[in-house]
Amino acid sequence: MIGGARPAHADGAFPDSDSIVVPDALPEEIFLGTNFGLVLSVDGGVTWTWTCEQPGNAFGNHYQMGASPMNRLYAQARGSTSATLAYSDDTGCSWQVADGAVAGATVLDAFADPTDAGRVLALVSRSGDAGASYEAWESSDGGATFATRRYATPDALTGVETARSDPATVYLTLIGVGDGGPIPELARSTDGGATWTLHDLSPGLGAHILNLRLIAVDPDDAGTVFLRVSGGSGEQVAVTRDGGATVAPVLTFTAGTVAAFARVPATGDLIVGGVSGLNSVAFQSTDDGATFQPLPTPPHLRALAARGSRLYGVADNYTDGYAIGTSDDEGMTWQPLVSFGGDPGDPTVAVIGSVTACVAALCQSDCLTRANMGQWAPDVCGVTPPMSDGGAVRDAARDAPPVPTDAARHDAAGRDASVGGHAASGCSCDAGPVSGSPAASFPLLALLAASGLARRWRRGRKPLPPPQVLDA
Repeated sequence: MIGGARPAHADGAFPDSDSIVVPDALPEEIFLGTNFGLVLSVDGGVTWTWTCEQPGNAFGNHYQMGASPMNRLYAQARGSTSATLAYSDDTGCSWQVADGAVAGATVLDAFADPTDAGRVLALVSRSGDAGASYEAWESSDGGATFATRRYATPDALTGVETARSDPATVYLTLIGVGDGGPIPELARSTDGGATWTLHDLSPGLGAHILNLRLIAVDPDDAGTVFLRVSGGSGEQVAVTRDGGATVAPVLTFTAGTVAAFARVPATGDLIVGGVSGLNSVAFQSTDDGATFQPLPTPPHLRALAARGSRLYGVADNYTDGYAIGTSDDEGMTWQPLVSFGGDPGDPTVAVIGSVTACVAALCQSDCLTRANMGQWAPDVCGVTPPMSDGGAVRDAARDAPPVPTDAARHDAAGRDASVGGHAASGCSCDAGPVSGSPAASFPLLALLAASGLARRWRRGRKPLPPPQVLDA
């Protein structure tokens, strides 16, 4: 618990985070995926707003952003009957669900090509009389529809990614089934998915492999791929430098899990975080993954992202005291950036200051319903007059003056008189100080998703899915 914070009770779970997006094309914007919706900043982390879950991005995870000029935001979500791919063109104000060949199938993974705003690849599974089948599909309209099938197999597809330096190179990770148990495989195409070469990775990874995930393709070398290997007594990071012909483990998390991975663009150095035994651990590689050195006292990392020379780490808000931390020395030291509840002892930590105006009505209902159910105290929610301009999220946040002090923010009745320094419609929760504002005592922002759906560990610069045992 952060000092003086009020406990939260929704489903017995605390607000938590699982992914982060820091797009290069939008250098002031930060997107944090949580178990209660999407939290975002459009001013480099000075102020933060919340967009609650909607039908389109219900139980959303694995948030990512496609290439410019579209800058489309994607999330894997749960529809009425199956997992879906959702997308938003207005910073999470509204969401659409991908259609075409993936409609009705279960979306397992998706990847937005960083060099082509229209190209998105998605992996799906379908159930039939003969069991499950798996397919890879490509979209040329930014994930709105999928019309081109690139791969079909009875083996379980677990990950997909293209190479930034050569977008015609595409990789798929698979788990096949053999007489001796699961078989880790890597499929590679060098012609955009028209033809494929399938590599059995068992000789390099050994026996007892339970699952294989694709972490990242090297942005400068299309033949180098980092993989997450689950099995035995823990997990490993493995690398192939010849497109899958050979592979070898380079980092082991004994009795633990690989949780986060990022490449620092300014240096090319790699940062990997996770759990080993009962300890939170992180490692740095300055030689493209040939060797790794431990980093001191890392936070409990759920995800990593990097922009320029700055590293962003998604932390455990209640163990580490913040939801996002930043590091300008590649993980040697960390500074808190934003917390779900204000820390009275640290005036430099920003907190969520308002509900995004464009979804205020939806969030107000959610907030008030939860208060009535006793999930948090009724005074957490505050209703403010609607905005005359409808509240475009970017304009509202960028035009907002600094958040006033605690005394100035509240009227005589104790209601929130301004939301994030800008009048906004809907509900908000009491906000703590932003960078440079006076410290005060603030209640916990108890915004929770009332679901039992576990957050998924994801690949790449986002958390990765947990190990899965496949029947032989």
